Amino acid sequence: MEGTCDGDSAGERAPFEAVSDFGRADSDGFQHFARGLRRRHNSTEPSWKAPMLKTKKGDIRTVRSLVIALFVLALLSLPSAALGAMRVFATSVGYDGNLGGLTGADARCQLLANIAGLPGTYKAWLSDSSGSPSTRFTQSSGPYVLVNGTTVIANNWADLVDGTLAAAINLNEQGSSIGSNYVWTGTLGSGTPSGNNCSDWSSNSITILGTYGNTNLASSNWTNAGLSTCTGILRLYCFQQPDPPPTISKAFGAASIPLGGSTSLTFTITNPNAFSLSGVSFSDTLPVGLVVATPNGLTGSCGPGTITASAGSNSISLTDGTLAASGSCTFSVNVTGISAGVQTNTTGAILSNESDPGGTASAAINVAAAVPTMNEWGMIIFMVFAGLGSVYYLRRRRRVRS
Repeated sequence: MEGTCDGDSAGERAPFEAVSDFGRADSDGFQHFARGLRRRHNSTEPSWKAPMLKTKKGDIRTVRSLVIALFVLALLSLPSAALGAMRVFATSVGYDGNLGGLTGADARCQLLANIAGLPGTYKAWLSDSSGSPSTRFTQSSGPYVLVNGTTVIANNWADLVDGTLAAAINLNEQGSSIGSNYVWTGTLGSGTPSGNNCSDWSSNSITILGTYGNTNLASSNWTNAGLSTCTGILRLYCFQQPDPPPTISKAFGAASIPLGGSTSLTFTITNPNAFSLSGVSFSDTLPVGLVVATPNGLTGSCGPGTITASAGSNSISLTDGTLAASGSCTFSVNVTGISAGVQTNTTGAILSNESDPGGTASAAINVAAAVPTMNEWGMIIFMVFAGLGSVYYLRRRRRVRS
């Protein structure tokens, strides 16, 4: 056998044997593999007949209906671990170390995900001299799950790179169990490079080594089980990437307003994705020197979302808005200055059902102290001269008496 595999435990298969049933990832083998993915499996209806129940009113209801209702209730009561979760799988086909770099490996993951009907963008869990999962992955704040949607391997990115997993990555993109197999990684449990990467995943030489992991392990060996020569035929780990969140910006209609004056405050929310977003929401607490004007002057919308901006209050919010693919929405509210000084306003994070929390938006406006009117200036001058006159008069009287 060509090559070596350091660090194998007793009873484990060498990388060449691990995926030998797939053969080398040449064009003929891959076409045969792809045809296999498209096979359809027929299912049959259950042969049992549910007993019938009769209510007092004579309605006929089946136990099957009750079972369906209970099943739906059970689904609703399940923990929402898979909601917003990132799918993870090991490929069902193996490759030698010449993957075409990180870009080529990512493309292989994406192709298999597309064939399997998995949504989203996928990248290979690989490191080379230019990058690693710790630098090139979008790090999710939500859970990572196998493609069955229920098996959580990590609660979030920090949990993913703490050295161990909650479960092994032993399902392929079709959801089939693959048991113990070897996977190219070039990566340590921290998501950083191991230093062995088949010449940046461009070589299938017997004299060059690459780090591999084991699909049947949840210890640090899931990604760092040993070294293989780059002639080996090993699988890849593929990780779904979080979709970019919407972005939010805001702007006041003027750089400065007088105390008691009003201007507009405009919010613009943009969807950077090629698909629509729902549940778009954010909240904005105004600084102490600003309140929502009376009337609030609300204009614009974000789909069917609810915009709350009560006159005289210090908060503005959007809930359950929608954004079309690559679309945006804009709305404005008038605000009034109630305290002099520079008022800096920062929103909360922008949210959507399909993404991690996004960023915030900030803007500042100066509320200037009130400047006296001409009439007010005239009254001030009159009072000054009247005061001076009174002082002069009192002094003259004292002199006369003395």
